[in-house]
Formats: sequence, structure tokens, C-alpha cells
Amino acid sequence: MKTLLIILVMISLLFASCKKGSNEKSSKDVGVRIFYTNAEGMDLLDPSTPNHFSANNIHVYHMIKGVKTEVNNPMMDYPHDFRIIKNDSLKQYELCVFLSPDTVLVQLNKDITDTITCTIEANKSIGYEAVKKIWYNGTQKWEFGKVAAAFTIIK
Repeated sequence: MKTLLIILVMISLLFASCKKGSNEKSSKDVGVRIFYTNAEGMDLLDPSTPNHFSANNIHVYHMIKGVKTEVNNPMMDYPHDFRIIKNDSLKQYELCVFLSPDTVLVQLNKDITDTITCTIEANKSIGYEAVKKIWYNGTQKWEFGKVAAAFTIIK
């Protein structure tokens, strides 16, 4: 009888620790793809380009309540909220930055820091977040309805 009571208590604790909706899936579409070229059309993310922007020198910051905070989430796939990949179909490298409702600062090197702001639509009842508009250094570069959240910046 004592064993049965212990088993019932353990099962009760197990069910009590479960949260409703813990298996719900969510979808986030908050990334932007940025292509950087110089005036001659050379890919500034390509390591073979002189004076290219190196992933080792790029830093992403969020302005949270007026405080510049570097992104560092070591448990994430991209702990610094960006990645550089080669887009084989376009034969060009792209910087993918993961946005937030906060102002995002992208430090490309010690001399160049650019600002990205956006509007994000969130529907928590269905677990969905998506970028609706993106501004780069104050100029609107993209809005929802275009093919992909991507644009080119000439430096």
C-alpha cells in the first residue's frame, strides 16, 4: 500500500509540473539579409576582397532603454545574432542579422557602426513573430510583401 501511495504521489507531481501549451510551436521570421559592396561592386563580405568586413570584427548591439548592450547568447546557434554565409545562387556573401524590437547597432569594423530599426508584428496566441518594415541608417530598405527581407548597402 505504501508503494502504491508513493507511485500516486510521483505521478501527481509529474502532472503538476507540466504546463499547458508547453508543446506549442512558434515561428519567428526576424532575420534580414544584407549584401555589402563597395562603389566598384566588389563584395565587402568576401574574404578575398581587400578591406572586407570580417566576421571576427563584426559586433551586434541592442539599444535597451538607451544602453548599448552587446549581444552574447552562448546557448544559441548564432550567439551574436548574426552570421555570414555565401549565397551560392547570387555568388555573393550575405550578412544575416537577427532583429529585435530594440534598435540594433551593427559594428562592421572599428570605424563603421550602422543602425537598423524595424517594426515586428507578434501574435502570441499562435506563436508568430515577423518583421514588417526595416530601416537602415534611417532609410526604409524593406517592407513586408517583398520577396525576401534582403537589400544591398554600398560602402
